[in-house]
Amino acid sequence: MDLLLERDRKIAAVECKIKKKPERKDLHGIGRLRKFCGEEEVPKAYVACPTDVSFLLYLFLSSSQAAYHPHRCLLRIAAVSPNCLTKIIK
Repeated sequence: MDLLLERDRKIAAVECKIKKKPERKDLHGIGRLRKFCGEEEVPKAYVACPTDVSFLLYLFLSSSQAAYHPHRCLLRIAAVSPNCLTKIIK
């Protein structure tokens, strides 16, 4: 986990990646943080990456759950450019 932001006693996690197209496997740190702190304490997460267009990544309990239940994700994570992230967290 690269950055933790706290607002109203809730944590927003930010994972920073150098690649333009992060994948679900890049979200392990966010999953571990939510497991450690509790899902209610970390309701939002972002991946900051050099992308021109924001897109969603999905966090599941396991890769097998993703294969059988694609609609049952734990968290939808926005992959955004660093400039977009600064607008979101203000």
